[in-house]
Amino acid sequence: MNFNFIFLVALAKDIAGTFRRFPLSLFSAVVASGISIFIIDHNYEAQKEIEYLWKVVMCCGLGLNIFLSVAIFSERAKHNFRIKAILQIVVLALVVAYYFISPEFQKMTVTDATQYILFTIGLHLLVTFSPFVNRGEINGFWQFNKSLFLRLLLSLLYAGVLYIGLSLAILAVDNLFQIKIKEDRYGQLWIFIAGIFNTWFFLSGIPKNFDALETTTDYPKGLKIFTQFVLLPLITIYLLILYAYSIKILVQWEFPKGWVSYLVNIFSVAGIFAILLIYPISNKEENKWIRIFSQWFYCALFPLIVLLGFAIGKRVMQYGITENRYFVILIALWLTGIAIYFLFSKNKNIKLVPITLCIIAFLSSFGWWGAFNISEQSQVKRLAKILAEEKCVISLGGGALI
Repeated sequence: MNFNFIFLVALAKDIAGTFRRFPLSLFSAVVASGISIFIIDHNYEAQKEIEYLWKVVMCCGLGLNIFLSVAIFSERAKHNFRIKAILQIVVLALVVAYYFISPEFQKMTVTDATQYILFTIGLHLLVTFSPFVNRGEINGFWQFNKSLFLRLLLSLLYAGVLYIGLSLAILAVDNLFQIKIKEDRYGQLWIFIAGIFNTWFFLSGIPKNFDALETTTDYPKGLKIFTQFVLLPLITIYLLILYAYSIKILVQWEFPKGWVSYLVNIFSVAGIFAILLIYPISNKEENKWIRIFSQWFYCALFPLIVLLGFAIGKRVMQYGITENRYFVILIALWLTGIAIYFLFSKNKNIKLVPITLCIIAFLSSFGWWGAFNISEQSQVKRLAKILAEEKCVISLGGGALI
């Protein structure tokens, strides 16, 4: 039998098998990509008339991740077809409800966009631990996310190479055969490759045997090299800069600059990411330095959290709470909790990192406790205080705000 034929049969089976595992996730990707390609195919004036379709694309983006989370959760829990169908219908109802509850695309504000980003972040994090809810299996959890991480890198590499190759082919046809090809085709090609090919390829690499992951001990050597010789030196550089800046503040006795909070966040995220990457080999005797580094890192966080607190506290006292400051405060509280947990807990459950971040992303996106309500109330009070100090009176429908 011809080798090419065998390859095509195996490829077709893999494509079909991926669709059977994640039909709604792939359907979401195909619909979102198809609509995006359709919109780009129109000129600017025509796009303005159909830009409401971007809202469907947004819903499909949410649907892709939540359908995936529910699918792998049901697969791991070994649900029967009926339960799987019920869960998928509930998720579909949530996505449809979001479509009707959210404002029209043309009327969406920065707040609506931020809320959507928070939902997207929360759903991406949900994928990382959904097969391991109510289970220990810390190593299985790590191996699962290692597979996702490496598959994502591989799919992006394939998508990038494929796009460059096909783009050059289109360019060659355009120039050699004098066939006029619209520039929009390059954007449409990228959407097709990134939205459909990349998604399909990524989903096909998601592990199927979740139970076997707990006993898997594979650890990519390249990952250790990347962490040890790239991430950790970067973290050390950030640490030296931040501590040098802290000394400067103490010597000159001045408040820290506001943007230092972003540097602290980058340092913290990079450090936690590095620790998660090298977690499986941290208990080996030859890697005792990893345990030392982890303890050192979490201890080093506390002075920086104080620095972050002073930086954001000054801005809050001066200008009140905004959405950005709300999230900086939230991250500072989260970092404090994570540092205390990993310093003093014996279990050191790394699943706590994505789970808590997922909860924070969802809860901060709505409600009286959310970023938008608290920042609005803070700015209203600040405005009222300024008006009162300036002895201004504004009429509000028969009432007055002084």
